[in-house]
Amino acid sequence: MGPLTLYDLSVFINPAADGEEILVGMNALGRLELRQKDRQLLLRPLQE
Repeated sequence: MGPLTLYDLSVFINPAADGEEILVGMNALGRLELRQKDRQLLLRPLQE
């Protein structure tokens, strides 16, 4: 995933999670355009 900055999100940080992997919730995904192209998922900020 490339650089992306979203502000004013409700988040939960799981203290039991290890490593550097994260889950992106619907609060964040709802602000993005999701487009599938072949075997790639493209995420772009929604145009306001």
